[in-house]
Amino acid sequence: MSTNDLQRLIALYYRLIRMADVDGFVGLFAHDGVSHDPVGAPPHVGHDGVRAFLTGVLGLCKQLDIVPVDTVCAHSRAAVTWSAVAHGKNGSQTEFSGIDVFIFDQDRRIASLYAFWDATPVMHALTTRG
Repeated sequence: MSTNDLQRLIALYYRLIRMADVDGFVGLFAHDGVSHDPVGAPPHVGHDGVRAFLTGVLGLCKQLDIVPVDTVCAHSRAAVTWSAVAHGKNGSQTEFSGIDVFIFDQDRRIASLYAFWDATPVMHALTTRG
């Protein structure tokens, strides 16, 4: 897989999150893909798992603005630093950042994703009533 292919897929991944396009997001994953988002939490397995994860996160947000900051690609893998601002349905706004490590399969689908970020303060901000 070329670096251009990887960069295009990664840009699409973050754009689909910003657009709240759950179906498009799920379609980027292999049927048996695994998302460790965040690392340390139970993994989200297969299309049903990643769909439930993103639907849950987006259900707390009026808008989730997430953008890649820096991307390093090698073969069928990529590491991405990113920055995000979540606008909660509870009226909160929280900024956070992290690193995603992608592993793509031969069909250019996400086989594994490892997302390194601290979800605790983000979830607290999005679920606490002001």
